[in-house]
Amino acid sequence: MKNFVREVLASLLALVFGFWILYQVTLAGLGGPPLLTLPERAILVLGPDLLVGDAGDQPSTAAMALEGAPRVLALRKVVAALDAAAERDAFVGLLLVDGGPRVSGWAQRFELRDALERFRDRGKHVWAQADSWDEASYLLGSVADEIAIGPLGWFEWNGFSAKRFYFADLLDRLGVRVQVVKVGRYKSAVEPFLRDDMSPEAREQLAAYLDDLQAEVEERVAEGRKDLEPGDFAALRLGDGFLTAEDAVAGGWVDRIAARGDLIGDLASFTGWDDDLDSFRQVSFLDWYDRSGWEPPLARHEGGGPLVAVVYAEGEIVDGESEDQVGGETLARRLRALLHDDDVDAVVLRVDSPGGSAAASEVILRALVELDQAKPVVVSMGSLAASGGYWIACRARLVLAEPTTLTGSIGVFGLLPDVSPLLDEIGIHVDGVTTGPHADLLSPYRSRSDEELAQVQGFVDAIYELFLDHVSEGRGLARERVAEIGGGRIWSGVDAVELGLVDRLGGLDEAIAAAAELAGAEGDHYRVEGLEAAPEPWELAVWSWLGGPPQPVAALPPSLRAACRAVLDGVGAASRSAPRPPVLARLPFHLEVR
Repeated sequence: MKNFVREVLASLLALVFGFWILYQVTLAGLGGPPLLTLPERAILVLGPDLLVGDAGDQPSTAAMALEGAPRVLALRKVVAALDAAAERDAFVGLLLVDGGPRVSGWAQRFELRDALERFRDRGKHVWAQADSWDEASYLLGSVADEIAIGPLGWFEWNGFSAKRFYFADLLDRLGVRVQVVKVGRYKSAVEPFLRDDMSPEAREQLAAYLDDLQAEVEERVAEGRKDLEPGDFAALRLGDGFLTAEDAVAGGWVDRIAARGDLIGDLASFTGWDDDLDSFRQVSFLDWYDRSGWEPPLARHEGGGPLVAVVYAEGEIVDGESEDQVGGETLARRLRALLHDDDVDAVVLRVDSPGGSAAASEVILRALVELDQAKPVVVSMGSLAASGGYWIACRARLVLAEPTTLTGSIGVFGLLPDVSPLLDEIGIHVDGVTTGPHADLLSPYRSRSDEELAQVQGFVDAIYELFLDHVSEGRGLARERVAEIGGGRIWSGVDAVELGLVDRLGGLDEAIAAAAELAGAEGDHYRVEGLEAAPEPWELAVWSWLGGPPQPVAALPPSLRAACRAVLDGVGAASRSAPRPPVLARLPFHLEVR
């Protein structure tokens, strides 16, 4: 008991101390951390402490205190900050340490790689070091003039894999049935509840996507390694797949064996010694981003020109309001606000979503169509723009995707679980009263009749027909053709362009430039306004004073942290207690490529 009281008191003191820190920072009138002074011949350092996502994510003070939540920077701003650093004569090079930043998806990783290439092409020297290399880190590292690997590391080039769990056998043992309604031969989201293995259709579409992704990655890394061809990487993948550090150097995959500490002398000789740190003259990217006062090219901020607004649809599409995911009403309201904003001349909708609620997708699409009738809307697809994510994109004025974007999945499904066999087995019985024969149609405590399943199937079919109509009208394709390439099948960005589902390949910057051109811009004479997450100046001051993210502002003792987390989880569970609509336009699986 004494220990408990002591820990609670310590927790309260920690909270009081945290608020006192914020109070003192406010009283001191700090508008942010002090501006950064760049040393001459500096090297910009990017490591895994840099997290990059589409819109970025600034965790709340509470989340940082409870969990040490990391700070994720917006891709567009990271790319702009890199471009701005490339223009500064003080920077003579860049170091990717420990494989470089952690990036949310493959499309984002390709855009970041393009920015690193531009930095190098400005005459800057680029180094890359990691204890070991794999496909994801090497895609960035292959930009470097010199690649180092740790003495005991390995070089991994063994191909991509994507696995799924299948629960049919488990559900059968538990006494849980799942009744399914769907449209689309390739719409395999329901398979884990009905099968114990992957269907031929699911295997076909997933293999085709991974092949396209693999080919694009191998082509790009070969561009960086002048003495290697894409076929060399393919041969390694189909052969051993792993190399020791010595063999990686001998084969030309990397340039030298060196731990991070082994590079310090070389980097110091290149830049000059930093006497205070007894190291080379270095500037962390986060310091450059937060404290240098960098700005994107002036042509996009001053002197007039059309204003392009960038809006994000990142995460699963859900009904109603949501900031953590893509709330249908939330995003539609933002689009309607841009419709009535006379200062905005064009809009880019950045989509990185596997889809979700069909009803919410329709709400968003209607707002997008209304906006596009007044001013041009361009969609930029990230790593995912599938099913509902493609639904909200298909009627934009122009649609751009990365070669590795996973898109399409034009299909609809619904899941109707039935746990009554499990309840019977353990002796729990459900009974009640209804005022209509189908009042409890969505109840998980009974099975649906054939008549009821047919009723729901008709609802799903109608939604699918509407999906086909949207794609046909938005993409200028015959409805029969849309039905052929639909059916729930996923496509890569490369295939989507050939099929007419996407207009052309390009990243977020290309989409912004295209939107500006549609709005009448001359060259780079346009402005950009984004809705990316950004910290307040006082947050930057606190982070700077306490050592910067991802350290929490105030760390709570484990017992109190667990108690607070339990309360928050309870609130979250309560908010999810309402029945979820049974019909979804969602990617057939949560895809994590390894």
